[in-house]
Amino acid sequence: MSAHSLGHEVIRSMTLEQPANLNRLICECPPLTWRRRWQMFRIFVPLLFLLAIFKLETLGLKMWDEGQMDFARFGLAALMMFAGAPLTVFLLLEIKLRLAQREQRRAFDLPQVLHVTDAGLSFFGPGRPVTRWSRVAAFWFQDIPGEPSFSRLTVEYFRERNRRVPVFRRYVLEKSVQQPQLISKLTLLRQEAGCKFWIHLNQPVPVCELPRLFMRGLFLQVGGLLALLHGVPLLAAVLLPRFHHVSNVPGLTWPPAQSREIGRFLAAHFSSQAELRHFMLLAGGLLAALGLGVLLWGALISRAKIIRLTPEGSANAGQQASSF
Repeated sequence: MSAHSLGHEVIRSMTLEQPANLNRLICECPPLTWRRRWQMFRIFVPLLFLLAIFKLETLGLKMWDEGQMDFARFGLAALMMFAGAPLTVFLLLEIKLRLAQREQRRAFDLPQVLHVTDAGLSFFGPGRPVTRWSRVAAFWFQDIPGEPSFSRLTVEYFRERNRRVPVFRRYVLEKSVQQPQLISKLTLLRQEAGCKFWIHLNQPVPVCELPRLFMRGLFLQVGGLLALLHGVPLLAAVLLPRFHHVSNVPGLTWPPAQSREIGRFLAAHFSSQAELRHFMLLAGGLLAALGLGVLLWGALISRAKIIRLTPEGSANAGQQASSF
């Protein structure tokens, strides 16, 4: 472990280098549990449901257009959409998880570097991309059980494209030298540069999870989008003059026999074109309004704050904890 700075850069920069043999104190390779698999897979459930509904509706309309309903073909398509597509997504996520776990195992043999400057943090050394201080949330300093000479540093920050889900990066510091130096540097940055991050001493690092309302919001958004995509075409067919006649709708090329069958169906349920247009306007308006409302409601719910769960007890129980 070494820290170095040169001349007038004593205040401006600090580089901490952690040997690879200390990774055993911080590197945790989580097991591939079914809970972890489900947490990744559940994000795709609303999208898979939406695609399945669209696929089956398209297939049903196509078979009706052809004048015959093939229930075996429809059942096979339903099986593929509700079983085959989720299985494919699950297998792809399984491959991604195993590759990520392999990369984490390889990290055991690599040294860790933390470069601290007035501009921000670099997790790969000087001259590499910098995480700005505005995206750094907190520093957690903890004692390591059985290792009185070392302490664990956890940096909490946010990536550029995701400011809701925090990322945690861990290091091992020499407790007698490196930890006081880094705390002094961070305190100076808070005082002189106006940085807003927190410094926590001997406190457990929280575990962040997506709230249950997040998934409920996703399902509401999918339901709202489904209703909206069914209501808007009905409104367009009534309000847009170019769609007042079926033959003007792109993609609909019904043969004469099918057109006559559609005409008989409409005549049996609607006494006039005005009644049909009134029904389409009412149904389309209700579906569009309901879909838009549910879509916005789901978007509002899914933006709920990330749940921060603080583990009960810690390895530093009994010691003084503080934050500043």
